Amino acid sequence: MNMRTARLEIRRVSESDRSRFIDLFSDSSFMEFSASGALGEDAANLRFDRMLALSADIPFCKQAIIETVTGMAIGYAGVDYFEFRGEQRLEFGYRLIAESRRQGFATEAALAILELARETWHGQLLAFIDPQNHASRNVLSKLGFELVEHTRIKGHDVELYDLTI
Repeated sequence: MNMRTARLEIRRVSESDRSRFIDLFSDSSFMEFSASGALGEDAANLRFDRMLALSADIPFCKQAIIETVTGMAIGYAGVDYFEFRGEQRLEFGYRLIAESRRQGFATEAALAILELARETWHGQLLAFIDPQNHASRNVLSKLGFELVEHTRIKGHDVELYDLTI
């Protein structure tokens, strides 16, 4: 299901998006606050494969954010599974190309994804960010996420947030 906002189209990824997302996952500026950093080609392909697979199972999975003016994929927003304290949980996340940051695109896309989530699912979403990522902290606050704790995930210090929908 494609969603539209004032400036964006948000849609599930398809095989035709692979090249763009492999480039993004391999770009150190795109992956700036990722625990893994820029990915090699094999890891980037595996990450894209996961996005494709999840799109069959979760309506509000991580999806492509397309800027309608340019028609270009500028990032993604949505959920993925991750293991946290021995349980499989849903992690909400978003990532944009550097040129598209600080323009409200992450908030705009995330609000659309969260609206879809509210229509199709009920429960707790977690989000974690690098403590140095002040812009992401502001986005989470606008979305209604609340800081739960400072903890370690995948060997990195993070701020953990939650939102129950």
